[in-house]
Amino acid sequence: MSAARGVRGFKVLIVSVQVRFIYDLWFVDSEVLRNPPPLHKLCIKVLKFSINMKKLILVSGPQGCGKSQYITKHFTDRSRYYVMDLPEVSMNIFGNLGALEDEQQVITIYNQVSEEATMAFLDDNLQIVAEICTLQPYDDELMALIEQARSAGIRVDHHALKPVHIGADDKKGYSSGLLREDMLMLLGDLIENFDFNSDFELLARVTHEEVEACIYLVEWEGRERFFYTTEPDALYEFEPKYFFEQEPGVNYIKFFSCFEDAYSHLLSEQEVFFMIPVYIHPEYKGYFAKAYAAIQAHPEIHSAWKAFFN
Repeated sequence: MSAARGVRGFKVLIVSVQVRFIYDLWFVDSEVLRNPPPLHKLCIKVLKFSINMKKLILVSGPQGCGKSQYITKHFTDRSRYYVMDLPEVSMNIFGNLGALEDEQQVITIYNQVSEEATMAFLDDNLQIVAEICTLQPYDDELMALIEQARSAGIRVDHHALKPVHIGADDKKGYSSGLLREDMLMLLGDLIENFDFNSDFELLARVTHEEVEACIYLVEWEGRERFFYTTEPDALYEFEPKYFFEQEPGVNYIKFFSCFEDAYSHLLSEQEVFFMIPVYIHPEYKGYFAKAYAAIQAHPEIHSAWKAFFN
């Protein structure tokens, strides 16, 4: 069975001086869909992500052809492969396969597999493995998925099995045929997430204990935009165009048309020079140097700034 699809959120992953913008997949039940929470958020995470071509291994074939056995035989090294195994996650979390039929518990399973697969894409040492039950020799939906992946720059290694081992394919007693829709949906969203990656340029980053302030540059709707964040683990949403579209209780990120405006607003909110400078783009270093020169005698200015500008 498939859980109802919910809204998505976003993740920003810091890559040395660049940032990756990645969908974070969420599933919600029908009740939540009728009263959706504001999940369309920006979640700041500091991760290393080197940009190599990713590989997706798909093992396909009709129900009962031995896909699970094939994966167990060839892709069991967890240091090299991440297997999107819904029944295994169900057993690990709930201790049974019935959770795959439960409208609430299956959401937890999907979210965990989605999160783990996304993290696997960020690990250059891992390749993602998934099995797809095919309904006919030429499966239009599977071929479309493969084309989607290749168009996104993902290398696809497709292992198409023939129906020669009937009855050998049930995963721990759960048929791959029952998981077909779910796997196609999960893989489609995973590929879409990867394809949605677009470069954000980190222009400035200062930090102190639990506080981290960053300024970014992004091309948004054909124009250069600047924005800043002040909490590394906070959830945000980009500010909507019209005020009446804003929802109460949501932390909105405001776009600025120039660096100076974003920088000035950040300084009005945070004691930037009481923090430690981690990175400032050379093109924008002058803004900080000018402000530092005016207040450098302040006793609470962090000593790292003096070394930073010398």
